[in-house]
Amino acid sequence: MKVAIIITTKNENDKAATCLEECQRQIDSLASDEKYSFSIFMNTQGSMGIESTWSHASKEQFEFYIFTDSDLSLMENAIAIFLENSEFL
Repeated sequence: MKVAIIITTKNENDKAATCLEECQRQIDSLASDEKYSFSIFMNTQGSMGIESTWSHASKEQFEFYIFTDSDLSLMENAIAIFLENSEFL
């Protein structure tokens, strides 16, 4: 299952690095069983870049898209829980 994670940064002083590291840690754990493949897209232009980032990501036709702001603190296994629950929709 192909999953895109689109992270929007609000400014250069936000928690983008921390968010990216946590996303990478969680997707590395999930990708090990080869059920999922992930791509991360960074929108560094705030609300002005959402359309451009979406246009780029949607060309690859992922099965799931996760949109998040870089100031979001992900709980342990948040991405796995989201994906598992989304399979029932």
